[in-house]
Formats: sequence, C-alpha cells, structure tokens
Amino acid sequence: MTLNWQSLPLDQLVEELGQGLQCLESRLSKGQHARIRFPRGQIRTVAHYEKRLSFLHANVTRKNIAYTLQAADVNRWLVYRFDLGLSAASAFMKQATITEVSVMEAILYADWSQHNSPKHEKPSFIQLIKQAEIAGRITPGLAQKLHEARHIRNNIHLYRVDHAERADYDLWTYMDVVHTESQLVQELGNA
Repeated sequence: MTLNWQSLPLDQLVEELGQGLQCLESRLSKGQHARIRFPRGQIRTVAHYEKRLSFLHANVTRKNIAYTLQAADVNRWLVYRFDLGLSAASAFMKQATITEVSVMEAILYADWSQHNSPKHEKPSFIQLIKQAEIAGRITPGLAQKLHEARHIRNNIHLYRVDHAERADYDLWTYMDVVHTESQLVQELGNA
C-alpha cells in the first residue's frame, strides 16, 4: 500500500515518517547499507552566502565563511526537524552554537581587516566587537548580543563543567545565536 503523503494531516505524516525512519535505521543497523538523500533546497548555495556577505572584500575568507554557513544550514535543518533527546540534544546544540559563533567572529575579523592595516596585531573577539561598536558599524544592542554569544561559546567545555548544564544549550539559546548572526550580517552590510 502506498501512502498519499500530500493528503495526510501533518501530525499523521510526522508519525508515519518517524516510524519509517526507525524501521529504516533498524535495518541499516543490521548491516544493510543505504543513504537517505538530504532534502534538496535546505542548504543554501555558496553564491547565496557570498552575495549576502558581499560587504566582505576578501574572496577566500568570504567563500570559507559561506562554506561554514552551508554546514550551519545542515545543523539548522536537523535542529528544527528532529526531536533530539537525552544529552545528545544538548551536545548537538553545543556544536551547532560553536559553528554559528565562530562564523560571527570570522565575519567581524574580516570586516575589521578591511579597515585596519595588516601591521596591527589581530584583535580578540572582545576587541573586534568593541571596535565595530566604536566605529559605528554595529549597534550597542548587537554588541551586547555578540558578547553574550561569545560567552556562551567560550564556556562550552567538556572538561570544566561545574554543574549540569543541559538546559543551558537548548533550542532557544541556539535560535538567539542564529538571530544574532543574521543581525550582524545585516548591520555590517548596511554600515
């Protein structure tokens, strides 16, 4: 029997697909091999990101950031489409957050490089945020959000955890970081 995917109510479709994925995984776990095609249209193109980052003049840096943003698209799709549980959800949110915040740092550094001599010592992330704010390239509100994102990323350690931190890395924290990255691109692109 073939299901008519288009006519199923969303909750029933999700249930059917979830059961199908579980069945597929059970078969794959027994040594059978197959790969599921990642949904097309969910990973934006390098050209899309290069256009979005056109305010960055260094082609290699812009392209590297674009590649990383494609990986972030994969993370975002997985985060928004799968109900991850247990501590794996927190660990996945951590790695997705690290990717997004690292992109923000790279964007700030590339922007800073365009306005400063290569003779200057590379500034820290904190200094990049402060200098972009002082130069009027980002708003004080965005600077605060960038500091918060930097703090989140800098406190992701496997070896130095003094408390149970699973709740510290949830969907809402991740979504805030993604929104901050979008705001950064928008403000620097308009500066």
